[in-house]
Amino acid sequence: MDTAEDSLTLGGSEFEQNLKIIQQCRIGNIFSNSSNLADDPLLNLGRSLIFAAAGKGQKFSTPVEEEETVGFCWDLITTIALANLHRFTTFWPYFHDYLLGVAQFPLFSPVPFAEKGILGLFKVCLKLLASYRSDKLPEELIFKSINLMWKLDKEVLDTCFGFITQSVSKIIIEYPANLQTQLGWKSVLHLLSITGRHTETYDQGVETLIMLMSDGTHVSKANYTYCIDCAFSFVALKNSPMEKNLKILDLLSDSVNLLIQWYKNGYSDPGTNFSMASNASSSSFEDNMKALGSSNFTMNLFVKLGEALRKTSLARREEIRNQAIVALQKSFTLAEELDLTSTNCINCFNLVIFAMVDDLHEKMVEYSRRDNSEREMRSMERTLKIAMEFLTDIYLQFLKPISESPGFRTFWLGVLRRMDTCMKADLGAFGESTLQELVPDLLKKLITTMKEKEILVQKGDDDLWEITYIQIQWIAPSLKEELFPEEL
Repeated sequence: MDTAEDSLTLGGSEFEQNLKIIQQCRIGNIFSNSSNLADDPLLNLGRSLIFAAAGKGQKFSTPVEEEETVGFCWDLITTIALANLHRFTTFWPYFHDYLLGVAQFPLFSPVPFAEKGILGLFKVCLKLLASYRSDKLPEELIFKSINLMWKLDKEVLDTCFGFITQSVSKIIIEYPANLQTQLGWKSVLHLLSITGRHTETYDQGVETLIMLMSDGTHVSKANYTYCIDCAFSFVALKNSPMEKNLKILDLLSDSVNLLIQWYKNGYSDPGTNFSMASNASSSSFEDNMKALGSSNFTMNLFVKLGEALRKTSLARREEIRNQAIVALQKSFTLAEELDLTSTNCINCFNLVIFAMVDDLHEKMVEYSRRDNSEREMRSMERTLKIAMEFLTDIYLQFLKPISESPGFRTFWLGVLRRMDTCMKADLGAFGESTLQELVPDLLKKLITTMKEKEILVQKGDDDLWEITYIQIQWIAPSLKEELFPEEL
């Protein structure tokens, strides 16, 4: 210990002196060899380090001293965790409770505690996921702590975005089969979508997502909704490269093939992956999905996809908006293999297609009320025209199941109402809408097909014919002679 005593006379900060003593006395061996400690000493050691990292009972002279001390403590906590992975579920729940506890300290500051903490926790996470574990609890535990850490200080996602993107990308690319819980997938894909937004990490983040969805092997019923959320977040970025967005939209529509595969193979619940930890942070969508029951599971995933593409149809760039509708059309065309019931068809129309048309019409009219925005208004008009053609095509594709619904009459009036709204769109100073040229053609296509399939027939006990005839007179009176010669 002579050298340790000598070092105290050399000056320097108290922290530097303590660090030298620790190094010279090889105190680090206590932590690297902590696997030999019994449970109680291990817990006491971890508690002391976590409390010290949180600044309990000490005053830092400078921010640099604080950062170095906190970083040093977290290095030791990480060392302990890595040395004791074999009993992770025994001690880490207590460590997590200590983390929760220090966050309640009156003078607790999450900076730099959270930043250093998330670096250490991801090192532990990567080590845990580097090999397959039949026990899913360690994964749940470490992601609970990771989520706690960035929520303590959300600026961590901006200060550590490079490290976090690199870590979650490595998990998704190298260890996807070892990531087994919903909480794990939700956390990884959420962090990828947030930290991947930065210019420096965008390429790595988006390529990781594209690789995951292109391969499809590791996209499952348990993580599908998180993949959709992550994909939408990248497409929604204002300055993201067009080719990347178009690729993601293609992958989203292709993912319906997975839904078909799961449907054909029969529903199976994600199982024990729905743990208490993941439930605690589940979204309202997931709650609704569980409440509706297993029979609607695949349908809910399809609606989730449809809603993401519907939102994308309002993107700032016209090419992305239009491609989102193309992706929607492909999705609905493929969805025929999901054997949609009449109720499901109508729900999909209400939640996705009608909602999209209404939003686009509202946006077009909104632009028409602004000064110097004719270019944007006409651009939105072009997208709305594509959406109306899409509505018509999908309506005819699913005409049989839709027409068998008790609510068909009301639904059909909903179609006609949107035709009427688009036909009479008021664009103010910008003049008439070119939709007035399109809507009559769409109506002819709809009504002609419905008459051919004997869904729209003139009979005494059904007022659908009369209602339709009256509506056509309001929407496009020039069509009544061609479509309803019987009435004349």
